[in-house]
Amino acid sequence: MKKLQFKIPAFAGMTALIATTSCASVIQGTTQEVKIGLEGAASAECTAKSAELTQKFTAPASLTVKRSYYPAEISCSADGQTGSVKIVADVSNWGYGGAVLGLGFGAGVDSATGAAFEYPHEIIVTMGADKTIGQTSMNSNKDF
Repeated sequence: MKKLQFKIPAFAGMTALIATTSCASVIQGTTQEVKIGLEGAASAECTAKSAELTQKFTAPASLTVKRSYYPAEISCSADGQTGSVKIVADVSNWGYGGAVLGLGFGAGVDSATGAAFEYPHEIIVTMGADKTIGQTSMNSNKDF
């Protein structure tokens, strides 16, 4: 019967990999799907803008967006009316997990990739109104 030998280089490599890998980046990735709905119109031409994205689309729709610390904005127009939503990202549950389980290293990786943050999964643009969603006491001081 062979004995399994513990190899220090392999253990050190695995430890380094775990310590520098973050939960949110691995588990949920750096993108997310967001459903865009409308109130006050059946469909509208819209533009989604963030620090890393400008995308035109017809709502209602589902968009795949890059997770980011920075706020995003969706502006729509239909039948002579406009509506916009400023969306504030918040720290996701996996972002907190990366900070705790990664002993702080994970938080740095997740923050740098944007994976630590998430936007609300469903966004309703109300025609004739401008609003802000996603603000919490933890992120209410973000600049637009």
